[in-house]
Amino acid sequence: DLARLICAIQYVKHAAHVATCMHALQAVAEPRSVDLNELVKSVTSVFADVAVGFSPTYPGTRIIGSAFHIQNALLELLSNARDFTHHLGPSAAIRVWIDSQGDMHHIHVVDNGPGVLPTLGDSIFDLFVTSVEKRTGMGLAYVKQVALAYAGKVQYLSGDNGAHFVLSFPKLGMPTE
Repeated sequence: DLARLICAIQYVKHAAHVATCMHALQAVAEPRSVDLNELVKSVTSVFADVAVGFSPTYPGTRIIGSAFHIQNALLELLSNARDFTHHLGPSAAIRVWIDSQGDMHHIHVVDNGPGVLPTLGDSIFDLFVTSVEKRTGMGLAYVKQVALAYAGKVQYLSGDNGAHFVLSFPKLGMPTE
């Protein structure tokens, strides 16, 4: 029927977008200085259909990387948060903040949705792993590849309410091995 066809088309479009981003990541442009405050502010501003809370932190949240890829990784995390909280209507909540510890900057994305199934663990960052039938399992794998490309990491912190992802990158000027 028409609804299934539309759903299939959306699935293919999403898969094609993620595949394009993953392919582009293999040919990363020369990394540049990226201001995480500006990047996060820019990304969160595009989510008009759900309230995303973000207040820029202190100055000095610069890293070395590709703004394009880091922006797409953050878009993936926020899109997942939106998709998994959309059913909550006006009570849906997504919070984003940046903090710094040691030689790393951390972007936190937290929502009040159902969270990740405990049985999936860190496999959620593996290609094609998903708990939802209509999803590709490519988005979080892309996020992981972006983090690794710039000597960073992505983590899922389990909790009682919702999902909490942390995307981390070395501070500008720190060694990246």
